[in-house]
Amino acid sequence: VAKIGDSDQVPVGEELYVLGAPHGFKQSLSRGILSGRYYPENLSNAFVKIEFLQTDAAINPGNSGGPVFNTKGEVVGIASRIYTNSGGFEGIGFAVSSKVAKELLSSKNAIWGGMDTQLLSPEMAVILNVPQEGGLLVMNVSTKGAGSQLNLRGGFIPANIAGSEIMLGGDIILEIGGITIKDINSIFKVRQLIADASIGQKISISILREGKIGTAEFSKQ
Repeated sequence: VAKIGDSDQVPVGEELYVLGAPHGFKQSLSRGILSGRYYPENLSNAFVKIEFLQTDAAINPGNSGGPVFNTKGEVVGIASRIYTNSGGFEGIGFAVSSKVAKELLSSKNAIWGGMDTQLLSPEMAVILNVPQEGGLLVMNVSTKGAGSQLNLRGGFIPANIAGSEIMLGGDIILEIGGITIKDINSIFKVRQLIADASIGQKISISILREGKIGTAEFSKQ
């Protein structure tokens, strides 16, 4: 088990190592430095202020969710995304800091829906004929959690859109508890809604499936 390090103690210029499966090449290791820190204002929320570590270590589709190590072998970040014009590696990668990851995972408001989802950008929403600016594309559903309770369907068609590897063909969540899913702030509002709900309280959900919009309800566990 890898030790979780303190991302606050990693100075700009220190070497970082990214382990993952870029484009399917498993157990691939890349090396770079901490280039800087990024605090996007539109990702601030009531739970924790989001912090990204910027690195020039190669991060590509398939690295997302993989560990970023410091020189002591401690996990100081979770590979998240890249900034690219070509769709490939251009030396600007981002990882959620271990400090933020620990705060989110230890939060009493942590919610596990038993689903692997992708927040759709306005451009992706247009491509997928979603009748609003965004939504949550359901890619995989576990046998437990809210997703299973709602009988949501995951995707079955692998695709790469704008550098993001996703599974198409699954349900797209349009609204949860009356909150329209259109951007990351919508997700934070939904998290707060569910956190404030009492055990057993029913929460409505709107789903786009095969071009038709349907509704369902799940109970907070």
